[in-house]
Amino acid sequence: MRNTSTSLFDLVQKMDKAEKRYFKLNGATYGQKNNYIKLFEAVDRQKTYKEESIKKQFENEAFSNNLHVTKRILFNQILKTLVPNFSDKKHTFKIRELISYAEILLLKGLYKECAEQLVKAKKTAQEYESHEQLLEVLNLEKDLLLAEPLTDKIAEGLTTLTKEQSQVQTILLNKQVYFNWLLNLSLIKTTDTEGNEQLKILSEIIKDPLMGDESMALSYEAKTIFYKIQIANATVNRDATAIGKWNERLIKHLESKNKLLQYSLDTYITALHSLAETQLQLEDFDAFKQSIDCLKNLKSNPLLNRQNLFVTNFISRMLELEYLSSTGQFEEAIALSEELETLSEDYAPLLEVEHLLNLYYDIAYCYFGANKYKSALNWVQKALTNQEKNLNIEVVSYARILYLVLLYERSDYDFLEHQISSASRFLKAKSKLYAVEQIFVKRMNKILMLDDTLSASEQFAKFKNDLNNLEGIQALKLNPYFDFISWVDSKIENIPFGKTLQKKVKV
Repeated sequence: MRNTSTSLFDLVQKMDKAEKRYFKLNGATYGQKNNYIKLFEAVDRQKTYKEESIKKQFENEAFSNNLHVTKRILFNQILKTLVPNFSDKKHTFKIRELISYAEILLLKGLYKECAEQLVKAKKTAQEYESHEQLLEVLNLEKDLLLAEPLTDKIAEGLTTLTKEQSQVQTILLNKQVYFNWLLNLSLIKTTDTEGNEQLKILSEIIKDPLMGDESMALSYEAKTIFYKIQIANATVNRDATAIGKWNERLIKHLESKNKLLQYSLDTYITALHSLAETQLQLEDFDAFKQSIDCLKNLKSNPLLNRQNLFVTNFISRMLELEYLSSTGQFEEAIALSEELETLSEDYAPLLEVEHLLNLYYDIAYCYFGANKYKSALNWVQKALTNQEKNLNIEVVSYARILYLVLLYERSDYDFLEHQISSASRFLKAKSKLYAVEQIFVKRMNKILMLDDTLSASEQFAKFKNDLNNLEGIQALKLNPYFDFISWVDSKIENIPFGKTLQKKVKV
């Protein structure tokens, strides 16, 4: 369980309006009814949890002396009222309920009635590919047969059940293999943000026969993991085309079973997001707009919870911001960034640090492209100030690079010289320094050297030549956050960065 100081608040925030209304009508107990409802409503009104505010509000109430106890009881009471609601919505609850009915009827010797419940449970488990529960149903079916006198028909039924159990166990073992691979990758993700260890493990996983073709994955869940691993492999190798291909296949797979899609909405949203980002990188703008429309249309899905709704709304708007920036439409991007800033404030409790850093960086980039360098500096400094200690994500590196570019554009050369040294140390401290970053630091140092034989314009020409000579993975590192080539071109041609982008990109 999460920290008890916030777990009640977190649970209340995850409830929809109907669940909150149901709790107020049915959730309170006995003489303490008003206390629980009062506390529930007070917590529900908060946007971020503030324990001291709750204590002050109820300082004259007896339960405030043991607030942690009251919170725990209220937490459990909410869960109890949610059970009937989820029994109607989630298949696992319904199957578990049918299995319980069958067990009771079997104990009571009501075999015909027991069989009827097992038929319903088995059908539902098969429809939703709930193989663990299907195995429970098959075991109960075997117990039901063994409760009768042994005949040829019973023996035949037992043989059939044994084969079915074997098939289900094979599917479960198959799924476990894929799950273990995914688990191994997720365990190293936080300590290996540059992908060195992931690349090593993935190269071994991809060689396995089970990763040869999606047909080797025997269930909906196993196939989902198969596609996730393929996407991870393409991502670590910076293969944008492969990332797009595997995300498209994952999306098609998830959509193939409507009943199961509702339980994979987080994966579905992530896949759409990843696909749209890849389409943007590959400048496939028509396909990008279709992916954005898919994300926006999801908002009307009644199965989306509050967090899903926020994520789809925030992601689609962020992607639109990146589209406007990457196509040189910076004034429009600035207008949209103001909307995103308000959105981030409204949904602050649901935002990860990484979300905020990406938002701050993207807004800084918008102002940079519009030649509003002072505003851009404010936002990039906000990104650098708000990064968590030891947070090693790519946007932090590019925020430092953008900071140096802004100092150069403002002709703050003395401070820039000092900051280049600081940024160089930061970049070298990463587990992997990419060639484009090395080239940037090297060329900016030479541009600032007053005694160098080459002019700034000539240094930028060499800068471009260095970038054009990059190959493979390093070449794909050019434009994840900052369009180095377009910026260098703007310096060589002596025209604004935004104009260079608009000349290059055909929207």
